[in-house]
Amino acid sequence: MAQSQTFTPRLALEYASRYNDNLLISPAQKKEDFSEVLSPGVGFLYGQPQRTYISLDYLAELERFNSFREFDANNEYVKLDTQAKFDRLTMRLMHSFHDVAGPNSEISMWARERRNETTLNSEYRLNSKTSMGLDCRQLFNDYVTTGMVNSRKFIVGGTLYYHLFPKTDLLGQFNHGWVNVQSGANAVYEEVNVGFRGQLTGKIVGIAKVGYQHREFDLATVATLNEPVAAIDLEAKLTDRISVNIEVARDIEPSGSQLNDSYSKTDLSLAGHYRLFRSVTLSAGGLYSDHDYKKEYAGYVLTCFDAWVGVNYEMTKWLQLGAYYRYEMRSMRLSARGSRTLSVYTCASTIKSHHPSKKNAHIQSFIDAEACRSKRQGAIFFMAPVAVVDRVGDDLLYDFADRNPTGVSHWLGSSRRRCPGGRRIPHSPI
Repeated sequence: MAQSQTFTPRLALEYASRYNDNLLISPAQKKEDFSEVLSPGVGFLYGQPQRTYISLDYLAELERFNSFREFDANNEYVKLDTQAKFDRLTMRLMHSFHDVAGPNSEISMWARERRNETTLNSEYRLNSKTSMGLDCRQLFNDYVTTGMVNSRKFIVGGTLYYHLFPKTDLLGQFNHGWVNVQSGANAVYEEVNVGFRGQLTGKIVGIAKVGYQHREFDLATVATLNEPVAAIDLEAKLTDRISVNIEVARDIEPSGSQLNDSYSKTDLSLAGHYRLFRSVTLSAGGLYSDHDYKKEYAGYVLTCFDAWVGVNYEMTKWLQLGAYYRYEMRSMRLSARGSRTLSVYTCASTIKSHHPSKKNAHIQSFIDAEACRSKRQGAIFFMAPVAVVDRVGDDLLYDFADRNPTGVSHWLGSSRRRCPGGRRIPHSPI
């Protein structure tokens, strides 16, 4: 029986107060200040999230500083997500855009970045045991600030899935990519991954893949890179009240300011959720990120740490309220040149409309919807100095691939988490 198409509007509003102890991440001339951030958002979802749908979200982030008004920012985020599912074929198109300003650790300046990312995924079921996928992705990083290096990244890849158990697939993947930079050495790379997706045990679901990347540059003076890579996103439902999310990512990215330089990034995210009552959930989590530069900034290591704690109250089936407290720290170790750090303290509250369905919207076509996707709910917050609750599903407002490092909350896709140049986009509390 065909399912009826539904239209679900989404609204959100977040207010935050923040203290930053080193606005420019400078080792000497530190500038500290308080700021107020107002983040209104609007969006909609039309269709059936487990089959065919279209989703569009817009979020504005308005930050105003008390003393250093030159750092005031009007940031914008847009995300489009649409999927079409047929008998054997599933296709999904995603596009995200952000225009944000914030501190950049590579240049110790306030930098503005415009980022466009487009991903097209398709999967065709060959038979009851196997399916194959074709993936394409492009990522444009454009900096308005003078002294930064714009870049273009293109990736095409193929994946073969083998249906090992009723709710588990093995996967093998090959990717080929190009990285073009505004000035300096361009790169070409090949990457091989193996892993699984679906239900690992009776209590753990998700996707995990590990592999190896070989990257060559078009300048003989830049050494070839051979690095391990990984993308892991798992949820463990330990009891009816307790769940834990674990994400690990490792990749190679071009430097945003140094010619002919790249860095390997390693990210680890952990979040726990405890349902105290039927409508009240307590949450806590954190992110650790390490960036190791290879050439021009050899010896330069950027470390990001993020911790948050919060509470979420489902007021009605359409409305959630909540609040969170977040601490962010970035430390840049510059070998013999010393180090510099930045700390940000945030208290925020949010109110948000909430789709009444308890299921995550996007269900992989390879497995039963109930088993495949984690049942994470979006968090909504309002008026309080403590924190969030749950990571928002891909279909819900605020699930943005990127958020400003100075932003109230940060949304991402697990494989896209990054903290380049000090810009952090960790696991969102909301």
